[in-house]
Parts: sequence; C-alpha cells; structure tokens
Amino acid sequence: MSINTKKYDEWFCTPFGAYADRLEKSLIFRYLGDVRGKRILDLGCGTGNYAIELARRGAIVTGIDASMDMLDTAMEKAKAAGLQIAFLEGRAEEMPLKAGSFDALVSVTACEFFGDMRMAAGEMKRVIKPDGKIVIGTINKLSLYGVEKKISSIYKKESSYRNARFNSIFEMRRFFDVIKWKTTIFALPWMPKRVLAVFEKSDLPLSLFLKPCGAFLAIEARN
Repeated sequence: MSINTKKYDEWFCTPFGAYADRLEKSLIFRYLGDVRGKRILDLGCGTGNYAIELARRGAIVTGIDASMDMLDTAMEKAKAAGLQIAFLEGRAEEMPLKAGSFDALVSVTACEFFGDMRMAAGEMKRVIKPDGKIVIGTINKLSLYGVEKKISSIYKKESSYRNARFNSIFEMRRFFDVIKWKTTIFALPWMPKRVLAVFEKSDLPLSLFLKPCGAFLAIEARN
C-alpha cells in the first residue's frame, strides 16, 4: 500500500519521531563519515529526510524511490532549502543507474519494503565503486518495537507495515559483508517526552548491554 506523505513527514515532528530521528541520524552519519564532495545515493529516499541532510553536509546526492508522491515532496523540500539534489523514480531491484557511479550508498527504513532483498543487495553493490561503502538502517526484527509493529499491523488494515519485512543482523549478514553494526532506540512510542529524554541520555550504555535489541539496526558494509 502507498504511504501518506503528509503523515510520514508529520511523524518526525512527534516527540518519539524527533527522538528516533536524532538517534538514527547520529548512528548513520557516524558510519558514513565525512561526506563532503562524495557522490552518495540515497536508496528509498522517501520525502528527502536523509538526501537533504547529506546535501547540507556537502555531498553530491542522488535520491531514488519507487513512490512519485514521495519524490514530489522531496523535490519541493530540496528546492525550498536551496539544495541541488537529483531525484529519480525507480525500484531497488532494478535501478536506472550506471555501475560504479557512487562513493557510498545509504538506505534508511526502506529495505523493509523491497520486494526482493537479494536482488536489491546485488543492485546496491553494482552501483557503488569497488571500494564503496553501504550504510543501511532498518527496523530491527529482534526489538520490542519491531514485534509491536508487526503485531499491530495485523489488526490495522491501513498499516504501512502490514507487508513489511523486518530484518535482524543475521538477515543482513546473508546479503552484505558487514564490517560494523549497532542498534539504537530503546524507548517505545507511547512514552512521554520526559521519559524519552532519559532514554536518549542512556542510549549509549543501553546499546552496549542490549546490542541486538534496539529498535533501529544500522550496518556498515563494503563491496
């Protein structure tokens, strides 16, 4: 099913959405490193959350997504921010891009919706340079958050997660040569803002003691 772009963007303004976005970006950009002057592909770019941040940090960015509605919103936001970003419509399993075109690829909460993860992983490796970096963020199958989302989607006909496929580090290692991985986000969406603040401050020790169990799994892989 298609995702409502307005509701998708509004989620980042909620207390939990803002908390999650901060922690996810902190981890993803730690794995990406310095992006200035690098050609980076944002696969499953949605409404441009990461593509815009990458461009602000000096990267040469291309965003690709299967949803034209998402891309239209991303283009509007990039234009309003005065950023030059190339946006393309396309599927992860068959990207309209030349081999070895990018220094790095980032894909955040998108692989849950790919039709064929093995084909998508092959395409990711194809479009980056031989020494390129792949950084993926996904909802963690082994987390309470992931379990709650899958169970609730059974009873919510309009849930965008009904047909989503969540991943764990074990699935990711089947498709990629993982050199680093970590999870983050140990709070739950219903928690009040003051409790989220406590979890945010405690995220580092929690990620060390409960490494496989955070809601958001990030990996860094090489070609």
